[in-house]
Amino acid sequence: MQQSGTKKRSFFSSLSFKITALLSGIAIVLGSLLFWLTSTAYNNTMFEDYGRIGKSYLDAATVLVNKETLEIVTADGGDQTPEYAELQDQLERFYDQSDEFVSYLYIYQFFTDEQGNKMIRVVCDIDPESADTYGTVFSMEEDYKAEMDTPLMDPMNKEIVGPMVSSGKWGWLISVYHPVNADDGSVIAYVCVDIDVNLVVARTNKLRMVLGFIQGTFLILFGASIYIFFRSSVLSPLLRLEKAALHFKENMSKDEEAQSMAKRKDEFGALYRALSDMEDVILSDREKLEEYVEKIRVMAYQDELTGVKNLNSYDKKLEELDLQIKSGEAVFAVVMVDMNDLKVVNDMFGHGKGDIALKVTSHKICETFKHSPVFRIGGDEFVVILQGRDYEDRDKLVSELRKGEVRRNLEAKEPWQQFCVSVGCAEYKMGTHRSTKNVFDEADNLMYEHKKMLGGRVEDYKRRLA
Repeated sequence: MQQSGTKKRSFFSSLSFKITALLSGIAIVLGSLLFWLTSTAYNNTMFEDYGRIGKSYLDAATVLVNKETLEIVTADGGDQTPEYAELQDQLERFYDQSDEFVSYLYIYQFFTDEQGNKMIRVVCDIDPESADTYGTVFSMEEDYKAEMDTPLMDPMNKEIVGPMVSSGKWGWLISVYHPVNADDGSVIAYVCVDIDVNLVVARTNKLRMVLGFIQGTFLILFGASIYIFFRSSVLSPLLRLEKAALHFKENMSKDEEAQSMAKRKDEFGALYRALSDMEDVILSDREKLEEYVEKIRVMAYQDELTGVKNLNSYDKKLEELDLQIKSGEAVFAVVMVDMNDLKVVNDMFGHGKGDIALKVTSHKICETFKHSPVFRIGGDEFVVILQGRDYEDRDKLVSELRKGEVRRNLEAKEPWQQFCVSVGCAEYKMGTHRSTKNVFDEADNLMYEHKKMLGGRVEDYKRRLA
C-alpha cells in the first residue's frame, strides 16, 4: 500500500510538473506574443500620428511653392533667377520656424536617365549642414532604394507619396513627398519633408527592454504557483496593457481600472506608467506642431505687408467661384484696383514710403468694402470679390472708391499718404462670362481705361519737376 501511494504521489508530482511546465511554456509564448503586440501597436500608432503631422506640415509648405515659379526655377539656369532666390528665402523662413519638429525640407526631381538608372536632381535643400546644392544629381541606389518602387517615378503622379519610415545614416525618419504638377498634369518636382522619429524609436526600444525584463521574470517565477500567477498576475494585466496600447489616443479613458494599474508596484505598473508618460510627451509635441501648422496656413494665405489676403488665397477663391459658375449659382462682381505710381513713390521717397502708400490703399479698400474679401495679387494690384451685401450696393461703393481716381500731388507734404488709384468693376453675367477669368479680364480692362482718363502717369509730372 505504501508503495502504491508512493507511485501515486510520484505520478501526481510528475503530472503536476508537466502541467506546470506546459502552463509555463504557454505563459512564455503568450506573454512574448502579447508583449510584442503591445510594443508594436504603440510603435505603429506613433508612426501613424507623426505621418499625419508630416502631411499637414507638407500641405502648408506646398502652398508656398507656386507651380509657375517652380517651372522657372527647374529650367536651365533657374538658380540664377529672382524666383529661385525668393523661393529659397520663403522656404528657409518656413524651415527656421519649424526646426523643432522637422529635420529636412527640400525640393527634388525624380527621373530615369538614358541608361535606365533612377536618379534624383536637387532643386532646393533647406538644411544649413547639407552639401547638396542646386542641380546636384545622384542615384537613388545610394540612399533612396525604398522610394524606387513608389509612384515617385511616375511622371504623371498627382498623389502624395508616404508617409514612409526609413532608417539610415540620418537615423529614423518619416518622409512625405508632395508633387507639384504642371497644367498638363506632369510632375514638375516634389516638395519633401523628413521628420525625426529617433526619440519614438528609442522609447519603443526602451519599452521592449522592459518587456524583455518582464519575460525573464516569468522564467524566474516558474514553479508550482504558475497557474495562479498566469491567471491573476500575467494574462489579465497583459490584456489590459495591450488594450491601452492599441487604443493609444488623447481620448484614452482614465477610469478606475487604469488608475489602479498605474499604482501597481511591479513591472506591469512601471510599464503602464511608461506608456502614460510617453503619451503625454507625444501628445504635447503633436499639439505644438498642429498649432504651428495652423499658424503657417494663415500666413500662407495672408499678405505680409498689408494684412489682406494674398495671391494663394485669391486662386482658391477663383476655384470656388468657378464651381459656382458651373452649378449656375454664381452671383458676384470683381473690382480691380491699381494703386497709381508706386514706382514713382519708391524712386522719389524710398521703399519705406512706398510700403506706407500700399497700406493706405489697402486700408481704404477694406474700409469701403467691409463685407467682401480683399486680395493683393501683385505689387500694386488689389482685387475685391463682391458678394452678398456689398454686391447689392456695388454701384454706390464703387462710386465711393472712385473718388480716389486723382493724380498724385508730389508737391504735397506727404504724397505717400494720398489715396490715388484706378478702378475697374465687372459683374458676372450668366451666358456672357464662362469663368472668373473672363470677369477679371473685363474689370482689368475697365481699370486701365480709367487710368488713361487721368491724363497720363505721374512719371511725366516727376520729369517736369526735375
